[in-house]
Amino acid sequence: MVTSGFNCSRESPTATSFQQHHCEPPMTKHNDTASPILPEELQRIVEARHHDPFAVLGRHATAEGECVRAHLPQASDARIEEGARVMERIPGTDLFEWRGPKGLLPDHCTLVWRDETGATQRRVDPYSFLPQLSDFDLYLFGEG
Repeated sequence: MVTSGFNCSRESPTATSFQQHHCEPPMTKHNDTASPILPEELQRIVEARHHDPFAVLGRHATAEGECVRAHLPQASDARIEEGARVMERIPGTDLFEWRGPKGLLPDHCTLVWRDETGATQRRVDPYSFLPQLSDFDLYLFGEG
């Protein structure tokens, strides 16, 4: 299991389940409507410019147990097949998240989602596997 550097504290009281676990961004006013501002880590995932998606996506330990995050563009809903655990959409994104007690999921859980055509998709979470490139491999790539 990968431990995330993503800050998920419980400092601000909010309305939704996602917000109760405080991975919900603060709300700001724009033209008299509240719109979420994503934490930098999530915004970089959404924009496909995060240098280490394993730090945010996949399975991570939290103070309350564990969390599974997935980026599923154009999915209408998502769940973890093992235990039929429903993943909640992070408002305004294609990111989904499940939080629960540690030990309920296998090491490599299966994500199930409905795509834009209504078809059901099923894949083992690719972020449940550790990165395969070592720091030395990355160094060599950088050297050309």
